[in-house]
Amino acid sequence: LLGNLKLKRTLSMLETEDMPLERIDAVFVEDAIVLLKSALERDGFLSPSGEARVFRNGEQVGAFAWSADGLPLLPRDLEGDAAVFHINKGRRSYFGTIAFEGLTALTPEEAEAFFVGRALLLDRTSARRFTPGGLKRGLASLQEKLKRLGYRDCSVEVLSRSHDPDTGRVDVRIGVREGRRYGVARVEVPDSLPEAVRAAVRAEAAAMAGEPWSAFREEQFSQAVRGLFYEAGYPKAVVAITEQARREAADRVEVTLGLSVDPGPRVRIGEVRFVGDESTRRSLLHRTSSLESGSWYRRSEVERTRSQIASLGVFASVRPRVVERSESVWDVEYDLVPSKRLEASVLAGYGSYERIRGGLELYHANLLGRAHRGRLEAIASSRSLSGEYNYTVPRVFGTAADATGQLYGLRREEVSFERREIGSSLGARRANLLWGLDATFRYKFERLTADVSDADQFSTATPTNSRVGALTLELFRDDRDNPISPHRGSAYGLTLETAARTIGGNVDYQKAEVRASWHRGVGRDNTLHVGLRHGVIFPFGRDGEVPLGRRFFPGGENTLRGYSEGKAAPRNEAGAFVGAEVSTILNVELDQALTSSLYVVAFVDAGLTAADIRDYPGGEFRVSAGVGVRYYTIIG
Repeated sequence: LLGNLKLKRTLSMLETEDMPLERIDAVFVEDAIVLLKSALERDGFLSPSGEARVFRNGEQVGAFAWSADGLPLLPRDLEGDAAVFHINKGRRSYFGTIAFEGLTALTPEEAEAFFVGRALLLDRTSARRFTPGGLKRGLASLQEKLKRLGYRDCSVEVLSRSHDPDTGRVDVRIGVREGRRYGVARVEVPDSLPEAVRAAVRAEAAAMAGEPWSAFREEQFSQAVRGLFYEAGYPKAVVAITEQARREAADRVEVTLGLSVDPGPRVRIGEVRFVGDESTRRSLLHRTSSLESGSWYRRSEVERTRSQIASLGVFASVRPRVVERSESVWDVEYDLVPSKRLEASVLAGYGSYERIRGGLELYHANLLGRAHRGRLEAIASSRSLSGEYNYTVPRVFGTAADATGQLYGLRREEVSFERREIGSSLGARRANLLWGLDATFRYKFERLTADVSDADQFSTATPTNSRVGALTLELFRDDRDNPISPHRGSAYGLTLETAARTIGGNVDYQKAEVRASWHRGVGRDNTLHVGLRHGVIFPFGRDGEVPLGRRFFPGGENTLRGYSEGKAAPRNEAGAFVGAEVSTILNVELDQALTSSLYVVAFVDAGLTAADIRDYPGGEFRVSAGVGVRYYTIIG
C-alpha cells in the first residue's frame, strides 16, 4: 500500500506463521482486497476501486483490477513475494440533511447526534460520513432512546434517501412513530420482605413512581433492589417484576408493577485467605482488608477489599473468589499475582523553556515484603538538573493513609538567578478524605540558594541563601473525565505552607495557593477550558522577607503563554525580575479538533501580580492571546 499506513496495518491481520506477508498467493490477495474494501466502506468510501499487483523476485507476475461491484477471480497457482495495492477511494459519502418527521420527544439536534459525531476542522465530512451500517446503528440508537423515555411501542424507519454521486452527499428523511408513553403509577412491595431491607426497598419503589416504564428503567430498579439485598447479606437474591394493572389514555399508559423477591439464604463470611504470592506479609494483607470473619457477606465489601489490596501498588492483579463452606457460610479467597519488583524507565520530553530533557526512573516494589515502594528519578535538560528519591509506606499504622519520605535536589537556570535546592520531607497522604478530597500533610526541611548574576540589582534584604523548615497541607479534588486531556468536569486544589524559625528554618513566611479548572463542551465540536490560580505570600518575623526561590515567577507555557519563562514577574528599580508575593493567573482557551488527536487552540491569558503583599491584589496587569496547536499522544 503506497502512502497509507492505516490501511497497511489493516493487512497485518492476514499475517500468520503459515502465511507470512513475504509469501503471496491468490488467497492472500483476495482476502486483502476484501479487508481493504471493508475498511474503506466503514470510512464512508462506498465505491472504492483499485488494482493489486503481485511481484516475484522483482518482476510483476500479475495485475488484478477490482471495484465496489465485484472482485477479480485470481489464478490458483499465483505465487509471489510482494504485492502492491493501488487504491482509488472515490468520493466519500456523508450525511447532508437529516430530517425527522413525527418526532416530538427529542429536538432534531439531539436526534441527529445518534447519526453523526464531532466534526473535525480539517476533515469535517469524517464525523458525518455515511455508511449503510452507520445509518442502521443510528436508527437503532434513536429507537432505544425513545424506548427509555417510555415510548415502548415506538418505531423508526427511513422514509427516503437520496445520494449525489458527484459530491457524496446523502440526504435522509426519517419517520418516527412514537406511540403512547408508558409510565409507572406505583410499585407494590410485599410485606414479607426481610426487615433488614424492607424500608430501603420501599424507598426505591416510591422513587420509581412517575418514572417512564421501559426495559432499561425496569432493569435499573431490579439492580437497585438486588443491591440492597446483597448489602444485607443475601448474595443469591432473585428479583422479579411483573405488570399488575394498567390505566390507558389516548396518549399515555399508567402501569402498576408488582415486585417479588426470593432472598435466598443470608450468608456470613467464614475465612478470608490470600493465595498466589508468598512474599507479601499476611499480617499486612489482613490489616488492609475490610472483611471480618463472622460478618454478613457483602459483595461491595469484597470488592472494596480487592481495591484496597490493589492500591498497595505491588500486585499486577487481585481476583476474589468464593468458596461455599456451607449454605450460610462462605470463605473469601483472593488470588494475588505480583507485579515486577524492579522496573526501569527512560524518560524524555520537550518544553519551550528547558527544551529537550531526558532522564531515568527506577521503581522498586514490595520492599521488606510490606508493600513499601521506592522510586528514584533523575532528569537533566539544557537548563536544569534534578534528582528525587521517594520511599512510600502504604496504610501506615493500619490507617488508610500512605506515608512518604523524600530526598530531592534541583539546579535550574531561572530568568534572573540560578536556583539550587536540596532538601527532604516526610508526610502522609489520604485519598478521598472528605467530599472527594485527597489530602496531603508534610514537613519539609530544605536549603534554598539563589545565585544572582548581578548582586547589586537585588536588595540586600532579599534572602538568597535560606534554610526553610515548613509544614504544608494540600487538598485536591479532581472530577475531570480525563486528567491529561479533559473535555468536561472540574478540578480544585488548595496548598497552605507555613515556614518558621521555630520548626528548623531561618525564614518566616506563610504561602497560600488556590487553583481551579473547569472544562465544558461548547456545541458539538468545541471544548472550553478555564483555569484560575491565585497565590499569596505573607512574610513575617524579624526580616519580613521571602526567599527568592519561593516567590511567584509567572510567564511561560503553563501560566502566561505570551511571555517567556518567568518574564511576567515584577521587576525592581534596577530592572531585575524579583518575583511576586501576589499572583493571579486566568487562562481561557477554546479548542477545536483538527483530527482525533490534533487540536487547534485559541487562548487568552491574563495575570495580575504585585512584588509586595501590601499592594494586594496587585498593580501589574498583563494579558496575552494567541493561537496554537496541541497534539495528544497515547500518554498525553
